[in-house]
Amino acid sequence: MPPRAEFATEAEKAAAEWIAPYGQAWHLLRTRDWLMHLDPAATVEMRLAAMTHDIERMFPGGPRVDFTVASWDDPVYLYAHQLRSAEIVGVWLAGREARAEGVDAAEVRRLVALHEVGGLRGADLVQAADSLSFLETLAGLARDWVTSGTCTRAVAAAKLRYSVDRIRVPEAVEPARALFDWAVAQLPPEEEEDA
Repeated sequence: MPPRAEFATEAEKAAAEWIAPYGQAWHLLRTRDWLMHLDPAATVEMRLAAMTHDIERMFPGGPRVDFTVASWDDPVYLYAHQLRSAEIVGVWLAGREARAEGVDAAEVRRLVALHEVGGLRGADLVQAADSLSFLETLAGLARDWVTSGTCTRAVAAAKLRYSVDRIRVPEAVEPARALFDWAVAQLPPEEEEDA
């Protein structure tokens, strides 16, 4: 596991304060840590995107999906989630006068808007870091989905597998596989699903 990476800019410190009320803020912060582990030279825009990529879930009215019937890679949900997060981050950065801080707000929005699917110029790294952080920090959430009846153990395990399979950054694959094994072990045994 990578160590916590210190904030290098005022924008990152401000982002940490902004996301603090979000129930999964630890996932966002660890995404930044994983990003910096994968690429110590990650730009401030990449680091900010990692720290804010799921922020739309902190605000009511976001997209919803029933994963008992939809797949984890459902583009209707994923794109709505990415784009809503990118819009919210853009508004937040505009209020901070990001350009005065040397931050390219359009680039942060682009990276947030691609964090589920990856892409060029750092987007694959942000996506890989998101996957690694999900496996590290949200295995308990997948367990809770099973115990609450939100989905079956097989569906939760498929989500964890999806987090590994979507990674295109070679140096992220081995840590993801190790985290996958650990995360699946956190799921309740199949016979406990109905308890």
